[in-house]
Amino acid sequence: MKHSLLSVWVLLAFALAGCTKTVAVEPTLDPKTDPLKNYTQNLQQAQDWLPGKWKLAKVYAMIPEPAVPNVELVVDTSQIRVIEDGSQIDVVDYALVKRDSSLIIQTNA
Repeated sequence: MKHSLLSVWVLLAFALAGCTKTVAVEPTLDPKTDPLKNYTQNLQQAQDWLPGKWKLAKVYAMIPEPAVPNVELVVDTSQIRVIEDGSQIDVVDYALVKRDSSLIIQTNA
């Protein structure tokens, strides 16, 4: 239960905070020639872009200059591993689904 709550918290933190992808996905698309590189509603394209390593880069909080935890998500085609300070703290299965006009990440957490 503790890991499930932590997973939800970390995924929510990544959704609300800034994160930077640290490993490029092939093929690399140039945002100048492909405007969808920055945003997509295409399920297949999102499934191609999501896998990789995502590092938490910025935190938005009500306190000035909050510390940014050393947290990284390692995403493959069916699982998300949560890495904190170099140690894996959780693994969740996920699926990208299209619902109405949105793409949603559904997890087993």
